[in-house]
Amino acid sequence: MMPEMNQVFTWLLFLLLPLRLSFAGTFSLEEKPFLTISGPDSRLDRPEGIAFTPDGRYVAVACFWGDSINFYEIGESESPIFVLKGTKTHLYHPHDLAFSPDGNYLFVANRRSGMLTIYQRHADGISFEPSPVKRVRESSFNGVGAVTFSPTENLLALADTYCNRILIYEFDETHLVEAPRSILTAPQISVADGLGFSPDGRLLAVTSHDNHKALFFERTPEGEALFDPTPIKILEDEEIPLKHPHSIAFHPKSEDFIITCAGGNRHINCYERGQSCPHQWLEVLDSDIVARIERINPVEGGAKGVAFSPDGTIVAVCSPGFIAVDSIQFFRVIEKD
Repeated sequence: MMPEMNQVFTWLLFLLLPLRLSFAGTFSLEEKPFLTISGPDSRLDRPEGIAFTPDGRYVAVACFWGDSINFYEIGESESPIFVLKGTKTHLYHPHDLAFSPDGNYLFVANRRSGMLTIYQRHADGISFEPSPVKRVRESSFNGVGAVTFSPTENLLALADTYCNRILIYEFDETHLVEAPRSILTAPQISVADGLGFSPDGRLLAVTSHDNHKALFFERTPEGEALFDPTPIKILEDEEIPLKHPHSIAFHPKSEDFIITCAGGNRHINCYERGQSCPHQWLEVLDSDIVARIERINPVEGGAKGVAFSPDGTIVAVCSPGFIAVDSIQFFRVIEKD
């Protein structure tokens, strides 16, 4: 098949995937957050990654400068109910995190140490043992930066950020993770900052920070690769206002998704499945603050980690306070038929 025809075919397949899966329609976000966590009591210190617990009651936040994971009960207090911190934790500039499907384990990607640390939950249901039950580190790692679970298989994806590769592990409760089962590389990846699985597990999305792209790779059930190294779709800066994309999150009931941008306008961008342009841009910082950040550090300072609640009704967004205050903003999701 000629290259031009192949590109047309893969793009049509990306568009038709939602029709085959029969997911719900698109969504939008309320323009103002219904809840913001910030201030000294929050103990936030450059929040970079965020994840909801599987029951949806709490969020855990990776605080990069604080070398901590802060847990908050949604709607209760700006103070964390539990903080994972200290030398025993081996946390070193945590950048992203993910809970195992049953919530018994917390996986943290540590950017500075290039290590994946795994923690086991206590019987109280929220706190975690400070010492990791396992540390995953290879001499070839360079800035581990993102981690996510497949919602349909016992697979874990880990971004080896500065090596521009994604390691795919099998997960089980006994061994947790061993050697990677597959390694995904593609020439279009330049600093893999964020990862996200579609709700059916068919697509793995990667945000590529340095070249302003988001790439979508399709699951290949047979063969050793697990994911086709040729992206089925690439979102690029020429098509959309995508500047230094940081994180990506799929709606749990559809292939609609959100991408946050650390640079440029610092918006969070909402996309319908299969579309190249966002149907909604949402500001998380005032325009004067954005302008000041742009002069100081044009590639950072914008929206970072993003996550949907398990039921898809809430979106949480991290905003590190480079010249403002660190904050976590919560937006209600408006679903459309």
